[in-house]
Amino acid sequence: MANSETPPALDSPTPSGRRYPSIEKMLRGEGATEETLKRVAELADATRVTRVLAQLRAAHGLTQKEMGDLIGVTQATISKLEAGRDEDLKLGEICAYAKALSERIGVVYGKPMNHVEAITVYLNQIKFHMLELAKVAQNDTEMDNRMNKFFGEAFLNVMEMLSVVYSNLPNGIEGCEFTKEVIHRTPPSGMHESTVSLKPPSARQSRELANT
Repeated sequence: MANSETPPALDSPTPSGRRYPSIEKMLRGEGATEETLKRVAELADATRVTRVLAQLRAAHGLTQKEMGDLIGVTQATISKLEAGRDEDLKLGEICAYAKALSERIGVVYGKPMNHVEAITVYLNQIKFHMLELAKVAQNDTEMDNRMNKFFGEAFLNVMEMLSVVYSNLPNGIEGCEFTKEVIHRTPPSGMHESTVSLKPPSARQSRELANT
């Protein structure tokens, strides 16, 4: 006669109660193997864009069905797309998400830029856009005043940023010196002004740096 006893229930994992700042730290903290960590990292790297698409949809408060209705596909199609890998995505699908959500989605192929390359690219972009803004202010006094204020704030923000970076360098920037000065006066804007200045290296120091 067959044994009709109910098989014992499997023990459910007991929550550890620990909190982790990232999935990788959670896996390491819970004793995951290096092979598991490697596979998770590979999956995360292969689904960067699809995860962004899913996050954007969710941020707009849309279900997968609602998203499908917006771009003219089924909920199953959206589910498959968001659960898939980036290599299976089509540019048209990324474009459809961007248009439906009124978002900008940038996709870059190839080797990631290093820090120096990235800073160079972004600085060139900042220069281009600020020159375009300067053109807008031509022959428009009101716009010129607004651009002057904006450029002043932008310059101060850049110098503040450089000051922070400078303070984090172990030996500073050889031949350069940052000083910050708060000017206690009230300009027409009604705001107190703060000035950050950079003392460049002297001509002699510049020659010495060039020869090192």
